[in-house]
Amino acid sequence: MAPENPQLQQLINAQLLTDQDDIIDGKIAATLVCDLIYQQHDADCFDSALSGRLIELFNFQALLSERLRALSTGETRKLMLIKALSSRPEIIVLDEPFDGLDVDSVAKLNDILTELSTTMTMIFVVNRLDEIPDLISHYGYVVDGQLQQQLIKSTLEQRSDIFKLLYLQHTQLSIPLNMLFKLSLKC
Repeated sequence: MAPENPQLQQLINAQLLTDQDDIIDGKIAATLVCDLIYQQHDADCFDSALSGRLIELFNFQALLSERLRALSTGETRKLMLIKALSSRPEIIVLDEPFDGLDVDSVAKLNDILTELSTTMTMIFVVNRLDEIPDLISHYGYVVDGQLQQQLIKSTLEQRSDIFKLLYLQHTQLSIPLNMLFKLSLKC
């Protein structure tokens, strides 16, 4: 239902055309997805083959002709991954890159990230330990902006141990007093 006031309708239309967040650097919400992917600041850095692989991975072919505002939150996250990785930066921060992806897409993205890790430095921000990819060589555990633990080029055993410690820090598990007493008697 359109408003009867033409000025109000004009304001509504203008609002629909502007982006209200920083996801796409102030691009107009009516911009086509393909334009967002292929309009790069530095054409020398854009990897069209990688872009094609990521578009296929995320089944994004049909969305290329859509307007940005038509994308769901998950589709927008995928668009940001395609755009960021296709530009082949030297360093990239990936905040929850697997969030919202199905199991098959996570595995495929993990393979691509493993491949790319030989040519770019990646920093992963994850909240779930099961989302930490195997390609990670340095681990940092940050609480309130302070580095609490770090592990560099860990073995599988060390990695397993740090995961156990981190898990215990986030649970309400405690050792019953009678068990502590039994443990101290055995020592």
